[in-house]
Amino acid sequence: MRVKEVMKKYVALVLCLSAAGAGVCGCSPEEEGVYDESAVSHEPAPGEAHFARSGALTVKTTLPVCPAQPVRPRLIAEWEPMRGALIRFPLGISLDFVAQISDESQVFVLADAGQVGKAERAFARAGVNLDHVSFIEGPTDTYWTRDYAPWWIVEGEAHQRVVRAVDPIYYDDRQNDDLAPVKIAEYLGQPCYRPIGITIQGGNMMADGLGVGASTKRVYKQNPDLTPAAIAKLAKEIVGFDPYHLVDDSTGTYIEHIDTWAKFISETKILIRRVPPDHPQYQATEAAVRTFAGIKNGANKPFEVFRVDSPNNEPFTNHLVLNNRVFVPVWDGEDRSKIDKAGLDQIRAAYGPGYRVFGVLPGKQDWLSTDSLHCRVNAIPDLEKISN
Repeated sequence: MRVKEVMKKYVALVLCLSAAGAGVCGCSPEEEGVYDESAVSHEPAPGEAHFARSGALTVKTTLPVCPAQPVRPRLIAEWEPMRGALIRFPLGISLDFVAQISDESQVFVLADAGQVGKAERAFARAGVNLDHVSFIEGPTDTYWTRDYAPWWIVEGEAHQRVVRAVDPIYYDDRQNDDLAPVKIAEYLGQPCYRPIGITIQGGNMMADGLGVGASTKRVYKQNPDLTPAAIAKLAKEIVGFDPYHLVDDSTGTYIEHIDTWAKFISETKILIRRVPPDHPQYQATEAAVRTFAGIKNGANKPFEVFRVDSPNNEPFTNHLVLNNRVFVPVWDGEDRSKIDKAGLDQIRAAYGPGYRVFGVLPGKQDWLSTDSLHCRVNAIPDLEKISN
């Protein structure tokens, strides 16, 4: 985590807010309310509103819950055909990045109805292709769409397979975010959705697209009422994970999300960060490498392990794939930083030909080792292409 950069942003925000009270704020009026600068922690803070969950959430929706177990479910991988990116307004990414996404992909924006006009004006000023922007109206609590958005499965018998939204439990403390999967499914005209019944965040889940899934053992901590066998059974029945690997976290941070240090990048490849031998997380990271070197993919072959150097906890594995574009969070850019340049080149080599790899600078909110691009942007599959 870049403590100095975070402190600078926090101090600047405090000064700006103080000056605003005196009527002398130097912040651009055009940017007020565009970025979420509430400094909410990634974990639910003690002061956040809490609601009591009793079984499944009561959701006001016209969507029926699928009545039966899915047939031969397969969780869609991140490199499969995607219709676009899912973000939230106010933003946790830069307007420039929204514009970059919109050049070739649809941008789905979760926003309160009262915020849509402000978002459209901000997007227009930033050169966002508004023809590629769709608003999904409704309140949200945070901008971590990766963590609370739906997962997507393909299910059904041969020649009759369809895509369905799966709704994991996010956090009891963030009810608006936890309802996002149903709102998204409804917006996309999905005939039904499936609750999975496990508390887990999307940043702590990765899939190879062939039935192998992986998360850290935080899943056990967040589901104390479920036995490991029960968790494995739900994962197999609802998303088709068989096996579902729950591994030790290698970072020792509060978040324990697997996307902060590893990522499946194809059916046969996994990318894992590399830190120097004198790094406090070196031993745990190399143990994780040995673990995944011994894991087989859905085709029953060992994963090929690729490494990306992250000497100062650069969040290179926390990147987004949108079809043949790979967006990697960088702190300074490959033209200014040898570390960023080396990391991007390693990722380019790992993905291979056919992919374009871009470094993405942060916006108002810095990238952190525990909270970066992949946390704040999700993707929505091309439902028709995948189901067919």
